[in-house]
Amino acid sequence: MTSSENNVISNNLIKNNERAITLGGSSNKIYHNDFIDNTSPGFVIGENNNVWDDGYPSGGNYWSDYTGVDADGDGIGDTAYAAGGIIDRYPLMSPTSGLEIPTEEVPPPIKEAPPFWMEWWFLTIAVVAIGVVLALFSLETKSSKTLEDSMLLSEDYYRCDTKNIEENTVPQSKFKHLILTSGDS
Repeated sequence: MTSSENNVISNNLIKNNERAITLGGSSNKIYHNDFIDNTSPGFVIGENNNVWDDGYPSGGNYWSDYTGVDADGDGIGDTAYAAGGIIDRYPLMSPTSGLEIPTEEVPPPIKEAPPFWMEWWFLTIAVVAIGVVLALFSLETKSSKTLEDSMLLSEDYYRCDTKNIEENTVPQSKFKHLILTSGDS
């Protein structure tokens, strides 16, 4: 942020960078961030009036390389953190975020599956006589037939049980059960 002004930067985890932050703008307020294990905390370019804390008792930022002490136990270091033009008057003694960056690699995005299609066939089944067991419809030939008890079924027919359908009614059915082997009933 070499020319940004009047920003509030807070509640961030800045970890394992060569330089945590480079700031050239002015009138920015930077507080409640965790600067952890960075090679350099960063530096400020030129003269500016950036503020690196939120005052007392709210505090500033957590710096993992801060070596000061907290004699009164308020969670804020008793001496300012100063490095590279950064002056945090109230450095925090422990991280604020509680966040940890996962150490495992993020897997690559899942490739989209190729498009597919599905076709539903609706068949009107007219039960015209008691004793008709199944009515069938073939997706391949788009033909239908009435199943007699002695008929063999083939793989390309769907079935619908009509035993519990009243005589002379016309229900609509969606077929779900594929007859998989010849002779299945």
